[in-house]
Amino acid sequence: MPNIVSLPIVAIHFDTTLVVALETSSKNWVLAAHVPGTGQVKAKQVIAPSADALEAAIEGYRRRVGTAAAAFPASVFATTRC
Repeated sequence: MPNIVSLPIVAIHFDTTLVVALETSSKNWVLAAHVPGTGQVKAKQVIAPSADALEAAIEGYRRRVGTAAAAFPASVFATTRC
């Protein structure tokens, strides 16, 4: 595990960055996202525990990104297991 103190600090521009958090379990996965340009603070959905379902959900979030944010697309992803 890297020394957290030595990791670089990165500024996130929430107006242009899709931020996705994933909570995994053997029964289902829960995604929470900040989708820029939609006026929504967060979006949440439960998906099947598979890579295909995750890919489809993230692509759905990307399609919802507003036009202002789409000019500078960026993504941040975090995960946790319960």
